[in-house]
Amino acid sequence: MESIRKVTLEDFINFKDELFTAPNMVVGISGPVSNEDVKTVIKALEGIPPGRRVHPPYPEAVSSKIVEEIPDGPAQVAVTLTLPGYEVLSKRMGEVRAALFNLSNGATSAMYRVLRLDLSLVYSYTASLTVYKPYSIAVLVAFDVDPSRVDEAIDALSGRVWEGLARLVEQPGYIEGRRRFLRYLARLDRVQMMDNAASLASSALVRGRPKGYHERLEEVLRADWSFFDLRSLASALSTAILSPGG
Repeated sequence: MESIRKVTLEDFINFKDELFTAPNMVVGISGPVSNEDVKTVIKALEGIPPGRRVHPPYPEAVSSKIVEEIPDGPAQVAVTLTLPGYEVLSKRMGEVRAALFNLSNGATSAMYRVLRLDLSLVYSYTASLTVYKPYSIAVLVAFDVDPSRVDEAIDALSGRVWEGLARLVEQPGYIEGRRRFLRYLARLDRVQMMDNAASLASSALVRGRPKGYHERLEEVLRADWSFFDLRSLASALSTAILSPGG
């Protein structure tokens, strides 16, 4: 335990820099790849000088639609926005988190109003944000969709819920009510802090000391909660569907 306490983030980075280098790697390739693909990978690794960190290239985000068949049951529909990485997104993080909160949390959220009340499309839904250095991902999901209404679900997740959010934030008193709701949820969160601890620990490895739970909460409360459309930052919008029979 005493040894672990002495370890710093810089120690972890130096350890990775010294050991996770091309000369220390064994590369295994499987699947339907050609000899030319294998040669390309080997050539890329051979070109990395000893002692240099290996930075994997991140492909350009492209819009896509994936449909995967499942044996039976309702469909599951997800819409993903590819957003800028931490350095860019952190400058708007309060607005980003406020937008997602207003989009998906509680009975006055846009997803509740549109997906459940207006369309009677689904009972369950969620929205999440994952932030990395090179890119970030926002995901909106509708669970247990009638297979005949998949296209309607995609349209709702990619457009209609955002339009609903724009209308909601214009209503007098809406934003202040949502801030009160966030403070209420924050009090409940203090009872179960394990997820927050895990989030802080994983974030520390990615980008150094992260903002603490209360720092992030205050950042959101201070943010401009007027309508903020994450789609304006997105470089791609993709959909994935698990649907009986395709």
